[in-house]
Amino acid sequence: MKQSDEFMDLFLKNDAQKQIDKMSKKYNRRNIVLYGAGLYTLTLLSNFDFSGLNIIGIADKRFDNEYKESEFMGYKTFSPTDVINSEVDVILVTVLEYTYLKEIIVNTIISKIKNRKIEIQPIFQKKLKNKISEVMSII
Repeated sequence: MKQSDEFMDLFLKNDAQKQIDKMSKKYNRRNIVLYGAGLYTLTLLSNFDFSGLNIIGIADKRFDNEYKESEFMGYKTFSPTDVINSEVDVILVTVLEYTYLKEIIVNTIISKIKNRKIEIQPIFQKKLKNKISEVMSII
């Protein structure tokens, strides 16, 4: 099974669209940056409706060099440094390893922003029953 198929299974099992729709209501009129520009993000943006979110761009460390792309999936790209100077209100993390990346975002971006609070959240949460199933399959 290709990795994008595995991601789709994960997203569908956890009602990703329903969670995206909830975020659309929660973050109404707030400027959002998606952080992560890999296959995970590509799969999400290609298969789910994000039109209810005010996504101002996609950030990734790969956009931090002189050869950076100006767009990714139709969205403006940001390096981590660009995010510091943007009008972002919310960073939605679009990678599988949310906890690890959240720490990096806090250290490289949030710690350098003064006078405003930026919320950091994963793009979606696994359902509790799916988390329990994963743990039980390891035991």
